[in-house]
Amino acid sequence: MSAKVTKVMAIKVGITIKIRFKINLNIYFPHDKSAVISQDVILATNAYIDALPKSIHHGINRKILPVESFIIATEPLDQATADSVINNGMSVCDNNILLDYYRLSADNRLLFGSDSSSEKDMVQIMRGNMLHVFPQLENVKIDYGWAGPIDMTMNASPHFGRISPHIYFAQGYSGHGVALTGLAGRIIAEAILGNDERLRIFEGLKVPSFYGGKYLKNLATKIGVLYYKFLDRYR
Repeated sequence: MSAKVTKVMAIKVGITIKIRFKINLNIYFPHDKSAVISQDVILATNAYIDALPKSIHHGINRKILPVESFIIATEPLDQATADSVINNGMSVCDNNILLDYYRLSADNRLLFGSDSSSEKDMVQIMRGNMLHVFPQLENVKIDYGWAGPIDMTMNASPHFGRISPHIYFAQGYSGHGVALTGLAGRIIAEAILGNDERLRIFEGLKVPSFYGGKYLKNLATKIGVLYYKFLDRYR
């Protein structure tokens, strides 16, 4: 088990973590006396970076804002209807800032998602968005809907780098994590093995910081969603 996965699991079950910075990084779990020893650690917590203490993340949480991404799944579509939606097996997204994205599942359900935050009934909102794009699905039932935060940077640039020579991080995928996480893993693996040429390119990207703490972050996220919805509608 990697150190980064163990840390996230430990935080969720409330176990205290102590980290010693020596030649190796030692992570101890006092309650069961087990330990994970690793020379290199990658922080890959995405929107959950605030769950880590500052002694671990060293302020990189200021680079991202958590934004809710919501997705619905229809009932399985008959083949003719599925072909009328997407007939080439591709995943699709529009060019909005708060974009819609969609694809067919293996059992011909339409998965339709959007990056937005709302206190309202998001299943109904998402269904309306889906029908705006695919009106032929008017009589199709929605079987599932779920949500979770994604890690947005203020300028949508990914944020990869190093806190120290043996502590790496990758975050700020800004809604493009399915493709970008694979690249991030390869780039950081190369750096750990001694070739950091590509990582240094990403470290040179300017990613603005957000100051003000958790509550101001939440407020800024809500205001930002309304602002970008306005731009998407009227620009």
